[in-house]
Amino acid sequence: MATSVGKFINKLDSISEEECLHLGLTFSFPVEQTALASGTLLTWTKGFSATGAVGNDIVQLLQDAFDRKNVRVKCVALVNDVRPHPLLRIST
Repeated sequence: MATSVGKFINKLDSISEEECLHLGLTFSFPVEQTALASGTLLTWTKGFSATGAVGNDIVQLLQDAFDRKNVRVKCVALVNDVRPHPLLRIST
């Protein structure tokens, strides 16, 4: 994801070398959101998975990837569009 975002930004002529773009992340998996820009992944669903992601802050994982690839993006908001995720906490 960080690579794709970086390629897109490089195509924009209006972004200076010093600028950092702000990103809002819509995440469609169960997350315990702890702040505007942080949330812990509870579980993968829909057949997706990524090693080492469950139990970690998904915004921080993405930001770390941007930083490693020198992509000038700061993830400033997390939107979790999974409606039934509070029910997952009840059943565990």
